[in-house]
Amino acid sequence: MTEKMRRRIALALSAALSIFNILHMFVGGLAGAALRARGLNYYVADGFARYSGYLDEVRGLQTPVDFARYMEQMVENLLAQSVKILFGWTLYAALFFALLMLLWDIPGVRRRVKHMQTWPRVGLQVLNGVRRQQKLLRLRRKRSKME
Repeated sequence: MTEKMRRRIALALSAALSIFNILHMFVGGLAGAALRARGLNYYVADGFARYSGYLDEVRGLQTPVDFARYMEQMVENLLAQSVKILFGWTLYAALFFALLMLLWDIPGVRRRVKHMQTWPRVGLQVLNGVRRQQKLLRLRRKRSKME
């Protein structure tokens, strides 16, 4: 393998890893924000549905209470409860993935699972794919010039 090929492989790998990093950070952030928003929306609405039975005119008239302050405190408590519930689900997911990684490390599991190729081999496959695409593009340009 020549030095020029090594540089190309390193460049291709660097570009591929950079693109993967950008995509997974972007998609991961968006997915996390979307799940958090959906979860807060669901759990806060669920809390209001559960506790709204306590807020009726009869009970409100029996005991004098500042309704605005009571509602402010209720909303704050429901938001805190929703964040705690979402934290619990996040903790369950983290424990699941940690357990998955620990199970993946068992030798019996590792032998049966398809191994990831080494980076130089992946780089060569990417480079061959790029070359193939460039060759096809050149052939298409030649055909279009002939027509």
